[in-house]
Amino acid sequence: MRRASLNLDLLRIFSEVAQLKYVNKAAQKLGMTPPAVSQSLVKLENQLGVELFMHDVRPLRLTPIGQQLLNEGLGLLRSADGLFDRYSSGNFESTHLRLGFAEQLTVPVAPWLIKSLKTSVGDILIESGAVNPLIQKMKNQELDVLVGPNGLLREDRWARVAVCEENFVLVTGKGVGFTDSLGALQATGQNCPLIQYTSENASEVDLERIIKALDLHPLQRIAVNSTYSLLGLVANLGGWTIIPATNLWCAASFKDKLSFGELPGGRQVRRTIWAIGDKLLYARRTLEAGRLAREAVRKEIIPQLMLIAPELASSIRVLQD
Repeated sequence: MRRASLNLDLLRIFSEVAQLKYVNKAAQKLGMTPPAVSQSLVKLENQLGVELFMHDVRPLRLTPIGQQLLNEGLGLLRSADGLFDRYSSGNFESTHLRLGFAEQLTVPVAPWLIKSLKTSVGDILIESGAVNPLIQKMKNQELDVLVGPNGLLREDRWARVAVCEENFVLVTGKGVGFTDSLGALQATGQNCPLIQYTSENASEVDLERIIKALDLHPLQRIAVNSTYSLLGLVANLGGWTIIPATNLWCAASFKDKLSFGELPGGRQVRRTIWAIGDKLLYARRTLEAGRLAREAVRKEIIPQLMLIAPELASSIRVLQD
């Protein structure tokens, strides 16, 4: 059986009469005739099965249940009006925005987006972390736009803007020495710890594929959540790792203890960074986020990479539409 629902138009008429205390005044404000207003009140009372006004009293007075309905109904009407304002005429994007960033992109990319969006967005919420949990939050509609390696979100519902393409690169501790041949890397893997991301990080899936393709057999693995911790452990434990080039922006603190290079044997493993959002609600914001993220890569990440490891400058390529 279909459940009866409260008619917001009737509730709005009731609230005006209740506050103005006269049908004629409410009718004038609502642009209705007094008989139409009176009929609407009768209809609402019949729907609810209660009396909302003391009809033999002038000016009109509410019954106790009428007063309760007014108190709760005003809040409901404000919420309904707010929803209309947010979703009508494409205005939804201008009220608030929940941005997700892959951990390594937060510091170099997020400020560019925030500075540009703060004049047109009332509230901006930033969430940073491993990509896989952020992807799940996108699917659950807990985030609006995500900037990261979002290879899993390929359904038609998503608007996608390619930001940049990057290579995976090899990083070793200075004490290990740079292993520019496959045989040397295989030996390093058996004698030095592999520092890697936890399984929640999207880069970890790519790392396992690379390890398998290069026939590497690490004897010791240490998993961490953040890029800063990962590079710090590589530097201070004499370890090694394989990570995307954009992740090297935070290697400045350890660059004197690290060696950098491409994967041995001329091998290249690439991935793409995307800005992605709901196509119906956030297509415009996604396009804007993608454009600003490209600018951040061009003006922040690549110059930083040039200072840390100039030999890897070609490992990141900004993409265009």
